[in-house]
Amino acid sequence: MNPEDIQDRLKEIEGEPEPTLKTLRLAQLLRVLFEERGSRIVIVGGSAIELLTDGQYTSGDIDVCFDFERPSLRVIAEVMGQLGATGGVRSYRVGGMFVDILGPVETLAKTEFREIGGVLVAKPEDLIAERVLMAVYPQPHDECRACAEKILAVALAGELPVDWDEAERVASLPEYGVLKELRAIKEELAKRIQTSKRNIPQ
Repeated sequence: MNPEDIQDRLKEIEGEPEPTLKTLRLAQLLRVLFEERGSRIVIVGGSAIELLTDGQYTSGDIDVCFDFERPSLRVIAEVMGQLGATGGVRSYRVGGMFVDILGPVETLAKTEFREIGGVLVAKPEDLIAERVLMAVYPQPHDECRACAEKILAVALAGELPVDWDEAERVASLPEYGVLKELRAIKEELAKRIQTSKRNIPQ
């Protein structure tokens, strides 16, 4: 991608008023630039949940991992330099957003990565177990609980396909060990959703 095209894309990103669309557009630009150097990115963490829930949860930054191995610090610096990024070595600011460049993507789920707008996104089955763990350990965390509830609510509403057997299998693994907590949050949300439906005027 030539410098003029990059600058045009950055102007579009900076001028985008809708936070989730801004996240997606920057992720798409990062995907292109890293692919030019032989690396494939995967969006993870809260930014993945933001994209998977279509903005019902807003992260405010982009967490970038890599399918297979992480490129060298020199390659990362060159890509971020093309974007006029500030900061480093792992945390940058681009187009008014923070971008965290992490390592190889970690996954325990046997499902496929999702693709949104051409960008690979972490598996919801992994994300659910991760956020439930963060919500309850090492102590209860309200913000992480709210995030876990967002992705679970979207999935329970049928707006995000999830393999529930696989989500429970991942949650039960020693790396997470939160199957009981996942089931409790899921059950509570299901009851809330049913109550809301009953209260909607016919």
